[in-house]
Amino acid sequence: VKHRIIDKLHTMGEELIMVDVICTFAIVNERLRLIFDKNVILTEEMVEMIFKGGTENKEQIRMVAIKCVEQGNHRLASKLYTMIGEKKNGMKCLIKHGNINAIISFANQTKDE
Repeated sequence: VKHRIIDKLHTMGEELIMVDVICTFAIVNERLRLIFDKNVILTEEMVEMIFKGGTENKEQIRMVAIKCVEQGNHRLASKLYTMIGEKKNGMKCLIKHGNINAIISFANQTKDE
């Protein structure tokens, strides 16, 4: 039943609602699989929904960051990489994003750490 609901929402283009439904019914690994299978364009709001409850691990966050890079959302990917301590990958994503102010801010923050 839940797969039919998810499929219907995906067909209707209601991806945010679909992600919310997936997050209600599934554990994090299943959430990621279902969302990746549907090729959902991830937003920051969706990522917060996926990882609500704090049950994520570094590998799951890395998988989402990689998906964000594939989708061209380098800013969100940078945030996720930084969250798991992969500052080098975070900086690479910011460089690809091209926001000079964000790059300078990131460099200043991480040099102190």
